[in-house]
Amino acid sequence: MSAFPFSKIEPHQNYYLNEYNKCIGVISYVILGINVGRGDQRMYVFEWNDFMGELYKNRFSIHKDKLEKLPYNEVHKGTFSFDNIITKVDLEKVYGNMDLVLKGYIEKNRPLETGLTNILKER
Repeated sequence: MSAFPFSKIEPHQNYYLNEYNKCIGVISYVILGINVGRGDQRMYVFEWNDFMGELYKNRFSIHKDKLEKLPYNEVHKGTFSFDNIITKVDLEKVYGNMDLVLKGYIEKNRPLETGLTNILKER
């Protein structure tokens, strides 16, 4: 099992996920399948929304230890159900306030961009 960097999502996939979300009554998902070990196959189903789009845009990564704490769906005989769908609420149960976590992540990983933005805001 390893981390899940949102950068694994291709730009065209992000585009269509965001476009489909604009439609009324449409729910988009990103499904991450992981073979943890012998007979332990997991499907992590993320509900795609504007917040998940922000995680993608900022190249956020869910580390292995956090991913293990998120709800998943077990694969049995090659199938799984959508019983556990990961939302911002689920991420906050593991990380705490995701808005603050994302802000800290951006400042840590892209300090020049955020520094420049802060300088421009001050003017």
